[in-house]
Amino acid sequence: MRIKHKPLLMFIFLWSFLFFVDAASAEREVLKIKEIEIKGNFKVEESTIRFHIKSKVGDRFSVNQLRDDLKKIYNLGFFKDVKIDVQDFEGGLKIIFVVSEKPSIGNIIISGNEKIKEDDIRKELTIKENTIINKNLLKESIEKIKILYQTKRFLFADVESFVKEIDANRVDLEIKIDEGLKMSVDKIAFSGNKSFDEKTLRKIMLIKEENIFSFITKKGTYVEEVLKNDISLIENFYSNKGYIMAKVGEPRVEINRSKGKIYVTIPIIEGEEFSVGKVSFRGDPDLSEEEMYKKLSLREGYTFSRSILREDINLLTELYAKRGYALVDIAPSTKTDLEKKVVNIVYNIDKRKRMFVGNINLLGNLKTRDNVIRREFELSEGEVFDSEKLRKSKRALDFSGFFSDVEIDTTRSEKEDIIDIETRVKEMEMGVITFGGGYSSVENMIFGGSVAQNNLFGRGHRLSFATYLSSVTTQFKINFENPALFDSSIGFNSNLFNLKRDYLYFNQDSQGGGFGFSKELRENVTGTIHYRLEDVEVSNIDPGITSSYIRSQEGTTMTSSIMPGIVRDTRDRRFAPTRGSRTFLSTEFAGGPLGGNNEFYRAIVGTRKYIPFWKKKRLVFAQKVEGGFANGLGGEDLPIFERFFAGGSGTIRGFTYNEVGPQEGGEAVGGDSRFLWSSEVRYPLVDVMNITGIGFLDAGNVYSDIDDFDPFNLRSAIGAGIRLFTPVGPMGFEYGIKLDQKPGESPGEFHFKMGAGAL
Repeated sequence: MRIKHKPLLMFIFLWSFLFFVDAASAEREVLKIKEIEIKGNFKVEESTIRFHIKSKVGDRFSVNQLRDDLKKIYNLGFFKDVKIDVQDFEGGLKIIFVVSEKPSIGNIIISGNEKIKEDDIRKELTIKENTIINKNLLKESIEKIKILYQTKRFLFADVESFVKEIDANRVDLEIKIDEGLKMSVDKIAFSGNKSFDEKTLRKIMLIKEENIFSFITKKGTYVEEVLKNDISLIENFYSNKGYIMAKVGEPRVEINRSKGKIYVTIPIIEGEEFSVGKVSFRGDPDLSEEEMYKKLSLREGYTFSRSILREDINLLTELYAKRGYALVDIAPSTKTDLEKKVVNIVYNIDKRKRMFVGNINLLGNLKTRDNVIRREFELSEGEVFDSEKLRKSKRALDFSGFFSDVEIDTTRSEKEDIIDIETRVKEMEMGVITFGGGYSSVENMIFGGSVAQNNLFGRGHRLSFATYLSSVTTQFKINFENPALFDSSIGFNSNLFNLKRDYLYFNQDSQGGGFGFSKELRENVTGTIHYRLEDVEVSNIDPGITSSYIRSQEGTTMTSSIMPGIVRDTRDRRFAPTRGSRTFLSTEFAGGPLGGNNEFYRAIVGTRKYIPFWKKKRLVFAQKVEGGFANGLGGEDLPIFERFFAGGSGTIRGFTYNEVGPQEGGEAVGGDSRFLWSSEVRYPLVDVMNITGIGFLDAGNVYSDIDDFDPFNLRSAIGAGIRLFTPVGPMGFEYGIKLDQKPGESPGEFHFKMGAGAL
């Protein structure tokens, strides 16, 4: 039969063929992955490879996904080749990834280094022996070695790598270094600077000129990225000095390879100095413009400074936050008047809603009662939020001495105008036992110990018992303190003591106690008043004593005194402070209407200041100045046990207890006035054990009476020691050397002290 219409039949045949091919393909596409297998890996962990494969058992077969998996495995850098084999398996497909590993590294050989130790170079390597060679890690290692050489001033050090094949699966890697000549920044010069000299501009920069101490300070090191940063620092400096149009050009760096010197010249276009023009406020201010203007550091006519502008924004923000506007947004806009050379400033204020305190949540206080924490808060639930009060509350908790760490966070409540406060504390150990010992040329063997409860029953009370024993002194103390009597702002303290001391020429036996109250008068300022009742017996006076004054002291007397005082304390914490100061005035009046046999007055004024600096402010400089005056009343002499003495820990280290001051017939008799001065440097040696190293310079003197007072007539000593700060107070071991040793005196003294006197 002859077929007509051949073209039509050909079309039907082709369409049928494509249909069945497409159907077969579709059937294959819906097949699922039944298994994934890895082959060829010997050193690379299979889990590492599988981590980068996104195809999973149970997924539909996808050519595109497998292509991506292959690329990711190859890009790991561990393989010379990666292939994929697809096989029918249990009604689905098995995907087999066949990898061919690169050779592993046998030895890494470093050559050519003379100025830098091989161990220091190896520390920079990110590629390691017995691992598969990886180009990315090798490149990173070479770059790190180059940077190491640059920091050592070898700017043109060349680092290359060579691979030596050992066998099919193992190679040695040689890193060859050509160190080149050591280069140093010899001169940094400026051009175009008229308003500021080169010395001022160099101080701003991180890159410094080489000097004779560069082997210690590393000055003279050239790093290109650091120089780029210095350009920004100089521009910011000019901007903050009113030169808002100042431009710092590309530095010209000249290199003299033969001399190893680098010369840097920085071109500057200063422009004109701009001052502050009009200052205005827009928005819905809650404060008057006059009130806000007075708080600003940038005012009309002042030199314009971008850094001070930022400080003023923070100041205004804090001012609004203190009034409850915690979400205030203050955005300044500046307009430059080129003709008048002024910058007009407009503060755009969006105070938003006033915020109120919601819940004050307490976390972490397992033993401390809630009221002990809440009484330190100046904010109460429901009142207007005040950021300043919140800051003061945190400081009060830090300063309480009950917690090693305090964190206060604020979070928005479900209600738009409510801020919840979350306070998380880490409690310090409540019960603490401490002890220590030492040796002194005066007191021989010394032992000191204490048992304390710093947060008795979680109520915030402090109870402690301390003892100090030596061949000269026997002392026992019991102290109790309630810093917030009935959760009020009034503190209460009381103490009992017993002291026996064998002086060189007589013995003193004292028993007594006292109680007192304190109240915060204003922020950081506390008023105190204390009553003391003490019974003192002076006995066993050496028959050879020629001093009529000392002989007149024999017998038993009673002291009844009242001691009003005032303290201003801005320290960041009680023990081991790093900043702030403590200034005090303490007075005492004994006898008269208070009774007792001893009548006298005493006044002591002093200050301790702590300044952090250097190395993240861990090094602390402490300065102490103290002066005291005392005298008898009603024609009575000041009792010898109430007189001022100096020498020993707490006064002038390097001297014994009564070595400094007036003497009669070779015996120390103390004085009616005293001056002490001390400078101390502290640095933490072991953070975990809270051990601090100290160096000190002490000076001072004791004067017979007030008329002899002379703060320039001083004895002095220098020394060092260590200090252990415990929860109940510090413990110090120090040795001082006299700077003005007199005939018959020892060259120095060792000191051991516990409690506040060791601060």
